[in-house]
Amino acid sequence: MGGDLIGAYFFIPPARRPASHEELFDRLGVDRTTADFGPLTVADRRVDELGDRICAQLSFLVADLIQVRVGARGDELPLEDDPALPFAIAFRDGAARVGADVAILATNSPAPDSILERYWMIQTGDATSLAAEYFGLLYLDDSLVLDWSPPDHLLDRDELPGGPGRTLFAQRGRQRWY
Repeated sequence: MGGDLIGAYFFIPPARRPASHEELFDRLGVDRTTADFGPLTVADRRVDELGDRICAQLSFLVADLIQVRVGARGDELPLEDDPALPFAIAFRDGAARVGADVAILATNSPAPDSILERYWMIQTGDATSLAAEYFGLLYLDDSLVLDWSPPDHLLDRDELPGGPGRTLFAQRGRQRWY
């Protein structure tokens, strides 16, 4: 399938691993019939075995995210008015359902190698370093944010309300996803 991609990466400890890849993608919320994940369609999916986690990966066409956000107007676009908000919620909820301790939506550098170069941050539970990467979306589970005290500048961005965990966007307003 042609076109630029964005990638969603869900890092799951082995003890929380579902019995099969199909069950994993079902728990993430990928529709078996349509391949939809929230309002976007999955272009590709895979599972990689890492040292102490598995990494479920979903790829989406950049054009699909842009299409969903067509109605987004104004630099100060409130989060609740972002047409792609259902995608952010599907991302967070999917991460929580599969027991991911970290999930990353890479909108600027979706190549798996660029994400896996930062795997040490996940292995060490370094929430501050992960937040400093300003990924399109970053989900950190409750165990990573329980006693987390990030510098104020790292929270100068939009965040999904509620939980579980914390889900941070890259920026605020219309540019929140990039």
